[in-house]
Amino acid sequence: MRVQPFTVVLAAVTMVAGIETLSLGAQARRGPLLVLVPLAVLLGCQLYREFRARESSGEGPSGTQVLSACGWATAVPALVASLGLVVGSAVFVIAFQRCRGGDGWLPSAVSAVALATLVWVLFRILLFQSLPSGVFGLFASG
Repeated sequence: MRVQPFTVVLAAVTMVAGIETLSLGAQARRGPLLVLVPLAVLLGCQLYREFRARESSGEGPSGTQVLSACGWATAVPALVASLGLVVGSAVFVIAFQRCRGGDGWLPSAVSAVALATLVWVLFRILLFQSLPSGVFGLFASG
């Protein structure tokens, strides 16, 4: 295994975020540091593991696999921006489970409905936040 560029970039972003966080007040920096310190420790362990590991016999991900992963990662914000948080995330779950997971329609639909319900209850009912309705939601509302 070799050191992955993603790990190096994530470690650099974490370091920059940590430096920027130190310029905040004591109360404001507490939350970000609760996330950044464990992340920095985990990234340090991962970098050490990747640096010390011997070359594996496998080739690693192919170009097609990398493009597929980037496409799925880009689909999440695109669906949320176009369909809204509740519907976009449910559509993503159905598409991912059907295409990549090989699941049937029933388990995919159940997972999508469960996620949509969880998102709705968490943000609308428990946190009293309005949810983004997406571009199509804006057109539908006038």
